[in-house]
Amino acid sequence: MRRTRLLVPVAALLLGLTGCGIPVDAEPRPVRPPPGPYQALASQSPSAPDNGTVAVKLFFAKGDTIVGVERRTDRVRTPEELIRDLIAGPNDAETNAGLTSALPGTAVVDAVGMDNGIAVVNITEGLEGIRNDEVLAFAQIVCTLDARPDVKGVIFRHGPVAIDVPAGDGSLTRAPLTTADYSEVFAR
Repeated sequence: MRRTRLLVPVAALLLGLTGCGIPVDAEPRPVRPPPGPYQALASQSPSAPDNGTVAVKLFFAKGDTIVGVERRTDRVRTPEELIRDLIAGPNDAETNAGLTSALPGTAVVDAVGMDNGIAVVNITEGLEGIRNDEVLAFAQIVCTLDARPDVKGVIFRHGPVAIDVPAGDGSLTRAPLTTADYSEVFAR
């Protein structure tokens, strides 16, 4: 009898544990970004379609280099839209070609503005000090924005404070950066 009394609670516990878990959905559901102050550029939709008349250039990582890719959109993309497309990462075809992103996720860039031809990128704390790919992450942003004809350089801020970021040679600077500053990391 004592053995039966012990088996019943153990069996109930095991049954309860196996019944717990994540419910299965019948079809995919959208994933929403977590709440927070830095969701200005987070996109819940896929990046720009590749079937338009306007060519835009985005830069992604391939190994320890940067590669530019052309996408076709239906209109000229604003600097913020370009960064949103960049943060969304490479599309399927680009991923199949071995492209990745050194950017760590959606809450990287708080805002992008223009000031007399200089793109001003306000970043979150998450971009400073990321992995060994820090140069590639900043290169992706700078080169993507510098591909616009109206951008003469790119600077970075954290809130109102200008910050030092790495150029392609690893040196730190607060000066406006251009694609030329990352020539060391371009695929040859």
